[in-house]
Amino acid sequence: MRYVFLRIGHLLVSDIKHADVLAVLKPVWFELPQTGSRLLQRMEAVFRSAILRGQRERASPCLGVTQELGRHNRGQRFRALPYAEVPAFLQSCVHATRGPAVNGWHSNG
Repeated sequence: MRYVFLRIGHLLVSDIKHADVLAVLKPVWFELPQTGSRLLQRMEAVFRSAILRGQRERASPCLGVTQELGRHNRGQRFRALPYAEVPAFLQSCVHATRGPAVNGWHSNG
């Protein structure tokens, strides 16, 4: 939570705005996506609790943050391999992990 306290730790929970939440998350959102997601999740829990306890009257400033910051890049996706090509693909994986075959036997298998 050090990211949160550095930016908004001095503010009352009732005074925190959407822009403050963005200021906390922008530096880590794409560089450390798991950290960014966890920070947002924990801040949402704090604001929900503050609303339930009457410490905050307005809606959570976390609303719409993911839409504004954008989605995390989770890596490249590949199309499914056609069923008929699966045996050859698996065979290429075996050769890639075991090294070249000599007379039908793998050198380190």
